[in-house]
Amino acid sequence: MIDAYSGLSYLLVDSPNSVRYIDRIDQKARTPPGEPMPHPSRRHVLGLAATLPLAGTGALTLGAGTAHAADSAYVMAYFTESTTMLEAAWNRLKSYNHPARYVRHSAYAGRIDEYPFDPYPDSQWKLVPGLADSSGVSFQSVNFPTRYLRHYNYELRLDANDGTSTFAADATFHRVAGLADSSWSSFRSYNNPTRYIRHANFALRIDPVSTSTERQDATFHVGY
Repeated sequence: MIDAYSGLSYLLVDSPNSVRYIDRIDQKARTPPGEPMPHPSRRHVLGLAATLPLAGTGALTLGAGTAHAADSAYVMAYFTESTTMLEAAWNRLKSYNHPARYVRHSAYAGRIDEYPFDPYPDSQWKLVPGLADSSGVSFQSVNFPTRYLRHYNYELRLDANDGTSTFAADATFHRVAGLADSSWSSFRSYNNPTRYIRHANFALRIDPVSTSTERQDATFHVGY
């Protein structure tokens, strides 16, 4: 099963006749809002196992390899970060230098605010192929699905897609390695390629980025 919160899968083969898939839904329920969900311990993984019979052949193919059920019981853990087994329904963007704050819309303006807040779907986005360039991304609002995050006078706001090429270009960004941390992400404007999405006084805009502070302002974690 794909872990819908970190992109990890957990698969255990623990007997000649069973494969066990482990999820972390119960951990999500126990984790306070706004805090990252911990990775499960070995004890937790084993304790949550739910049995699913193997195919009649007694083998399960995993990518390039095959796991075979043996005569004696054994345990195998299989971990993967998959982008194809399950596509995320939505994502949130966490600020690099204000990690309690997430990208959201408020009164149709783009900003970062401290979570939790209401309504919480204001911080949920579908990262869809760019409206002007499918190699880029556009941010479609989950709770206002006809609206996208776009820049206007360099400020980010949530506007309805009017079908024009100008809107499509304003709402398209190229995702690149994070300017402050390459394991995070930054977003370069499609039609203003010297400018990146960043926050300034918690409001979102697109600006040229040069200083260390600006690079941090322009770096985000895409997750849940």
